[in-house]
Amino acid sequence: HELEKSKRALEQQVEEMKTQLEELEDELQGTEDAKLRLEVTMQATKAQFERSLLSRDEQSDDKKRTLVKQVRNRPGG
Repeated sequence: HELEKSKRALEQQVEEMKTQLEELEDELQGTEDAKLRLEVTMQATKAQFERSLLSRDEQSDDKKRTLVKQVRNRPGG
């Protein structure tokens, strides 16, 4: 009788551990998915930042060229 009781208790413990393992696996999968989404978002943000920086540099160069032209074209300059 005692042996059956112990066996049932152990089987219940095994089932609880299986359930816990499944929950942890689901949580891990969710975390990995979130990590992937963050990496993709980070790459897109970095690319956008680099494009913005390049555009700003080009605008700055254009302004510089315009100012240099204006100075050269000034009378007496």
